[in-house]
Amino acid sequence: MTDITLVNAVIGASRGQLGIGLLYIVASLEEAGYSVEFTDYQNEDVKRKADPKVLAQFMKSSASVIGISVFCNALPSVIKAVNLLKERQDVTVILGGPAASVSTERILELSEVDIAVIGEGERAIVEIMEALDTGRSLDSVRGICYRDNGHVVTTPERERIADLDSVPFPAYHHIDFGEYRREANLITARGCPFRCTFCVKSIWKSRKTFRSIENVIEELLQIEGSIDRINLSDDTFVLERERVQEFCEHLKKEGIDKDWSCTGRVGMLPDSLMESMHRAGCDTMFLGIESGSSSILKKIKKDFTPEEARRDIARARQHFDRIYTSYMWGFPEESLDDFYDTMMFQMEDVQIPGVQPVMTLVTPFQSTTLYSEYSHTIKFMTDNTYNGSTLPPPERLRGYPELEDLVRKNPDVFSSFYYYENEGFEEKCTLVDKIREREKSEGSA
Repeated sequence: MTDITLVNAVIGASRGQLGIGLLYIVASLEEAGYSVEFTDYQNEDVKRKADPKVLAQFMKSSASVIGISVFCNALPSVIKAVNLLKERQDVTVILGGPAASVSTERILELSEVDIAVIGEGERAIVEIMEALDTGRSLDSVRGICYRDNGHVVTTPERERIADLDSVPFPAYHHIDFGEYRREANLITARGCPFRCTFCVKSIWKSRKTFRSIENVIEELLQIEGSIDRINLSDDTFVLERERVQEFCEHLKKEGIDKDWSCTGRVGMLPDSLMESMHRAGCDTMFLGIESGSSSILKKIKKDFTPEEARRDIARARQHFDRIYTSYMWGFPEESLDDFYDTMMFQMEDVQIPGVQPVMTLVTPFQSTTLYSEYSHTIKFMTDNTYNGSTLPPPERLRGYPELEDLVRKNPDVFSSFYYYENEGFEEKCTLVDKIREREKSEGSA
């Protein structure tokens, strides 16, 4: 009999990226002796995927406990689906993932969720299951929020896992890599020490913890026959130069001949390092530039200038086949001049073969410095075409009146469906829309 069903509640196109975080949870539970069923909603070919009724039907399980991993864009659907599920089934629902780690008490107030995990879940989920099995009070489990006789209780914060090598490898035996484009998403470290004011810190905070390179390579050796590509999902893989060199050397030593991608950072990309990465199979790098305005870069604490970013983009392109550059618009206090500086900067990227800029609207995530300072300025996105964190097309929020009503009434919980008020917003929207239409037409030509 299955002890717990885990649901990766991703709302979007099928065959997306592998949700590695939940597979870590599966592995930790199985190591502790529990029987686990893993299901991934993104691979379900269903219409109206954001519909809570459809999601609730998918979540049905014979297990007495259901764990759900959720990102902010799916949170309204998940909350409504859980409420429907609890009407039909006597089941304990545990919520985890990035969305569960912010406004946690409010989420329990709005939903029938029984327990929410705040932060890393590998240790917490095992302790929760042990408490449920023995009837022990959940107040002994750190880093969770739960119901107790009608009251919502939050336990003391759980310390981060210091020794990541002690965490079992993701439970890959539960998935078919063919459903994920035969790509592996690996995490070699958790956390980011930088101060970017827009960045979510709800799970890893600012502390960086590392796996040993030997541990990472051992995981790769177990799955290399099932994959064609490796995506390193660290926030900043190039943070420690010697460690990157060690990774590259181990790939070659073990004969792991796979193309791979990672996230770099302006100011941390010496040519010698990039050349080693290229020789070891790295063909793609992601660079978070975020703005072409020196004023905005300073305000959001990126700690580099547009000129430094321009030099590193050009240098990186000399080593890697593809460079993806990330830009944001709609920052609080962003003037039209700041916006046009960003537009012109990314247009320069377009002129470089192999460099592809990606531009999204700044999302007001609660666990950011930006939100703490400017939360009073957020406005609801009546047409969420522009917000990369909301429901993907064609499943606009407006297609689900019950979800839109929930989001409108609770901006403190669903702030990712909002935007920061900023100068010339409508004019900026119009220009971004025109650029996207042009890209579509050029792509279909």
